[in-house]
Amino acid sequence: MCALEHCEAPAFILTHMTAYIQQSKATRTGGARRIAAMVLAGFVGVLLIIQFVPYGRDHTDPPVIAEPAWDSPQTRAPFFRACADCHSNETTWPWYSTIALASWLITRDVMEGRAKFNVSNWGRPDNEGDMPRKPFRTAKRRPGSPCRSTPKPVRHPPSGSS
Repeated sequence: MCALEHCEAPAFILTHMTAYIQQSKATRTGGARRIAAMVLAGFVGVLLIIQFVPYGRDHTDPPVIAEPAWDSPQTRAPFFRACADCHSNETTWPWYSTIALASWLITRDVMEGRAKFNVSNWGRPDNEGDMPRKPFRTAKRRPGSPCRSTPKPVRHPPSGSS
């Protein structure tokens, strides 16, 4: 029979448990870094793999069937500067429109814009759209874009008053 104070087994276990606890504290901080590095590597890996999905890279525009009879070049220019990338068959695709995720979103937006109103299919009955009722901001925000601010209507006094 062995009393605890005379037995060497508890001292041996205590020594090894203390070493194990100190070692696990050191590996826990390294483990968190390792997990973060693995998550980051996985994310980058997924981004690389999705580059091989072909959706959103075919940037061939359909032919222009007809265009409205613009009353002046000053009317046509703002439309093509601000709206034509999504609402015509004359899209200027940005450089990042070939990178997956961005290409998917841009292609979806262009397809939706052309489906609602396409100025390149002017005169077709299925291509009737209205100007937006509320002003909106475009993603491009070019200087002079008509979508940056909406001019206030000019109120003329009634012709009979002085």
